[in-house]
Amino acid sequence: MMVWLLLAMALLAALVSVVLGRNLTRSLVAGHAALAALVLALVLAGVGYLALVVPILGGLALATLQLFGWMLVDVERDHLPPTDRPTAIARGLAFLLLVSALALLIDHAISLGSFEMTQASPRYASPQEIGVLFFGPMREVATLVGITLAAGLLTMLLLTRNEGEGD
Repeated sequence: MMVWLLLAMALLAALVSVVLGRNLTRSLVAGHAALAALVLALVLAGVGYLALVVPILGGLALATLQLFGWMLVDVERDHLPPTDRPTAIARGLAFLLLVSALALLIDHAISLGSFEMTQASPRYASPQEIGVLFFGPMREVATLVGITLAAGLLTMLLLTRNEGEGD
């Protein structure tokens, strides 16, 4: 029963995110709430790795939207016209299509018995096991590449920061 409640909350938060599309911050908060409810439903359903993949990819997508959206936001609201009627109708139709596709997917999952609770608690992989799964014998190289990328980004940040101070 809790899984159904969380799925309904995820759909409601997604609807709120679409309705609040004009206000970026509120829309993103509603998107994060939808993602959190979906992740909790997946964890309670015991789906394993999918419960780890969804928050990672969904959170990354929402964070990217948040970063680019806040860079492009119109603070004075003098460049963005109000949402017109055809755009509002298009958003509504897009949400109805999304909800109907999710309803079909949930119906199919129910018919397969995917949302039934299992007696055994799901086994979650440790970070080391996930690293071995993704990178295998190259995990040390992946760590070094990550540290190198982080150092490069930090260097670029410091270089661009010093350029502005000299003027």
